[in-house]
Amino acid sequence: MDLTAPFGHIEHDPQAIHTVDWHAPGIPRAVGMLFADAFGFFGATGEPARVQIVDGRSCLVGGFIALDVDTVFDVDAEIELTLVVDRTATASFLVGYDANLTPENKRRIDVPPGEDRWATVTVGLERARFAGRGPRGCDVLLGAPAADFSKTPGDPTTLVIASAEVRVLDRAPAAEADATIELLVRDEKCLPTAARAGLYDAAGREVLPSDDAITILRYGDPIRHVPLRSISAEESGSDGVREPWPHSNRWAMVLDGSYRVDVSPGTYDLVLTKGPEYRWVQRGLDVGSGETFRVEIDLERWTDLPASGWYSGDAHIHMGRDPAADEAILAVARAEDVHVANVLQMGNIASPYFEQAAFGLAGRAEHGDFHLVSGQEDPRTGRRGHTLHLNVAEPIRDPERYFLYHETFERLRAGGALSGYAHVDSGWFADDAGLALDVPFGLVDLVEVLQAGTLHTDQWYDFLNLGYRLVPVAGSDWPYIDMVGSVRNMVHVPGSLTPDRWFEELRTGRTFVTNGPMLTLQVGEAGIGDEVAVAPGATVMVRATAAQSADLGPIERLELVVHGEVVAAGSGGPDGSAELDHPLAVERGCWVAARATGRRGTFAHTAPTYLPIDGGTWHAGSADAIVGRLRSRLAELLASEPDPWEDLEPWDSQAAYVERWHTLLPELTERVAQANHLYDDLLDRIARQGG
Repeated sequence: MDLTAPFGHIEHDPQAIHTVDWHAPGIPRAVGMLFADAFGFFGATGEPARVQIVDGRSCLVGGFIALDVDTVFDVDAEIELTLVVDRTATASFLVGYDANLTPENKRRIDVPPGEDRWATVTVGLERARFAGRGPRGCDVLLGAPAADFSKTPGDPTTLVIASAEVRVLDRAPAAEADATIELLVRDEKCLPTAARAGLYDAAGREVLPSDDAITILRYGDPIRHVPLRSISAEESGSDGVREPWPHSNRWAMVLDGSYRVDVSPGTYDLVLTKGPEYRWVQRGLDVGSGETFRVEIDLERWTDLPASGWYSGDAHIHMGRDPAADEAILAVARAEDVHVANVLQMGNIASPYFEQAAFGLAGRAEHGDFHLVSGQEDPRTGRRGHTLHLNVAEPIRDPERYFLYHETFERLRAGGALSGYAHVDSGWFADDAGLALDVPFGLVDLVEVLQAGTLHTDQWYDFLNLGYRLVPVAGSDWPYIDMVGSVRNMVHVPGSLTPDRWFEELRTGRTFVTNGPMLTLQVGEAGIGDEVAVAPGATVMVRATAAQSADLGPIERLELVVHGEVVAAGSGGPDGSAELDHPLAVERGCWVAARATGRRGTFAHTAPTYLPIDGGTWHAGSADAIVGRLRSRLAELLASEPDPWEDLEPWDSQAAYVERWHTLLPELTERVAQANHLYDDLLDRIARQGG
């Protein structure tokens, strides 16, 4: 299907939102999208929503369809949604909705068999809220199963709806909001501070944020309510768990110090967090009728990393930026205690998204020790991976040369950027092909190994074992994955913090990635990212420690990793922290790192400390096998056929995607040959010097 053909008004955003002129009683508005991320949906479709005459009926047809219901608003109700669907096109469909207790409730509905073309299907929506917290303020999201990334072969690709009706079966009575909660949040210095917050009534419902909450952009939607993902490991494609949150309701908001909201009398649960260096706050509030309930909260640090020169950063955030938006984005960074927020313009072969108003020094904004810095995730394809470029002086895009990633890397790095790959080892976007081609040329600084609650190390370890020095980074990938700051880099910055110092220390590897545990590593006199001069046969004392907030539970395991193998390990002590001391006998050059695992699905990993002998830190015994895998991946890349659906926005990129690949394939083939020569040289050097 040619997705460039107009279907209503397709907005230039990464979801390709488009309005549809279709209505039903109580449903004044329908919205389609080509990429859906709401109520548990996450996927893409080639079927834009449109009105189509089917068997004499004016039908709403598409892959993803959102409905705005105006007969009820902000309720706690059992609702029936009745659809008349076309059995011949819609054997089953997906439904999710704005519910009171969870942002994610997608489920599959099978259409009952029958001889008639048209089937009436009624779906019960328990504890529906319908407060407009879906895409473009809609309340219900419907989808064809083949449009979701959790699809199975043979799933229907299209949903055909002839009519829709919403009926309220039962609802909890609404109470008058004749009371007020006034909140003041202070930091450990007794100064007003930003924080993430949740306010929930006795029935577990989120109190809808007032105008005092920070408004931020999620894709193209300005929101005050933030959905925190709680999808299962199976659904997310991750082998870990998602971001912890101390309440079963995972709708939250961002506050900047003070907050006021009108409520009905009753009991409430207040939750406040501010990143992994602060303790969680959970407090019950009992608010009387007509009362202004004032509460002051002083947040408590359990550790103070900036006091010892360690400053946090998130390598991967997507929000469109202009001067008016920067204040809100900085408030989010401060609420999550992220000192360097890398806000990335994202692109495909056709277009940029999440545009940044400026780059370089003009693209920076700050609030005290908190900074926004523009970067780019571009080039970005499903054939060669998604690239990650931090501290970009000027954005580089060359659609005509798009698949020749090295040209962009060279130009961006010449301007001072740190470049690498996102989503490493996730299995999502062929980053393994991009790494195999670009690492041997010395173009890759960074690998994003902590994301979506999971630490991925296999590819990173392979390149370290070949002697390449790649720095680990962590990125939330808001809004696609998790909330800003859910994972982060801690970077050691001597002296006062500036973005330039933070990036320079990140470049040298004085960093660890974490979503909870705080690590230290000392190898002889050297720290994280340093190089230690040793003689063959020397013994070096290694010390590592790990600790995390008591809210996250104890450290379960602290490991010392050499050449990807665990050589020593320890578990958490009575206070939940862990430490280990290990005499490391160094016979050959190597790299050493510490990693930790916490009780509630938390991870941390240091960048390596390097102990070269004869200039090398490779692992000779595995080099041939690793290079063999990399060569095979490059051969597979050249032999495979491109498919526009490798990209997340095929409606945008399809026109040029296949043709451009074949045009550039001869140059890519030559580039692969050059990479293979570099791998030959590396193996020869390892064979001569050993290791």
